[in-house]
Amino acid sequence: MVRVYCVLLGYVFGMIQTSYFLGKAKGIDIRTKGSGNAGTTNTLRVLGPKAGLFVLACDILKTMIACFITKQVFVPQYPEMSYLLVMYTAAGAILGHNFPFYLKFKGGKGTWLPQQTVFRIDPGHGELAAGGRISQGPRES
Repeated sequence: MVRVYCVLLGYVFGMIQTSYFLGKAKGIDIRTKGSGNAGTTNTLRVLGPKAGLFVLACDILKTMIACFITKQVFVPQYPEMSYLLVMYTAAGAILGHNFPFYLKFKGGKGTWLPQQTVFRIDPGHGELAAGGRISQGPRES
């Protein structure tokens, strides 16, 4: 049952669509502009670099906070499952980011969240994953 709780915790944090809320605050629906995606890259294209960086930071923070809560609440009770529980939480965050129910299951693409997940589990490998993502440069839609 603890695994379900971790996925749900991750989903709740993951479905916080910073790009959508930031767009609404600026009077636009980010899903109707640019690539039509509620994510960091589209925010960067439509609202500019400051907004894109803000959305990226918030997307990273929501995964970090969910994983931190898992480590504080569930890992002490199940220390042998620490990595697994963090993975379930991060998977829930990715699902929540990509498929938020209040946006009719149309959210971001989740390209940065898997790197964040690896970073939360093993910082050395997370830097490699993020570096690989950055070195690929922006993708065309």
